[in-house]
Amino acid sequence: MLVLLFNIENMMYGIKSKNLIEVIPYLKLAPIPNTPKYILGSFNYRGTNLAAFDLNVITSGKETENKLSSKILIVNISYGGEEKIIGFVVRRVNEIIQIDESELIDQSIVINEARFIGKMFKYKNGLVQLVNTESLLNEEIKQIIFTK
Repeated sequence: MLVLLFNIENMMYGIKSKNLIEVIPYLKLAPIPNTPKYILGSFNYRGTNLAAFDLNVITSGKETENKLSSKILIVNISYGGEEKIIGFVVRRVNEIIQIDESELIDQSIVINEARFIGKMFKYKNGLVQLVNTESLLNEEIKQIIFTK
């Protein structure tokens, strides 16, 4: 399985390539008034207006610094039988690696507030946490995205 590695704070995370459409450079976002802190704005992606969410705010409560290395992960999200494409802003994308499913390790504890954390795997001198994109968004965010 292919996994894209990226950073949230100082921890390395991964997202399975099957959930990822594209990685694009950070671009100027159109602000959306009166939205929660985790919604950075919207942008045009191939003729479609997409919302950009700050993955750092969703996971740790801290805003992502807008740096030259910042990227937007274009991800397909499913909820209630409906699919949407959204953008997650991350501080830095590291690389894409190939791992075997047999390398995945279950979490030793389950934290309700970190429901987005999937299995993990060893990489170089540390561990990489897989992000479960389906569990990443809480009900409030899902209501915003999937309301017509």
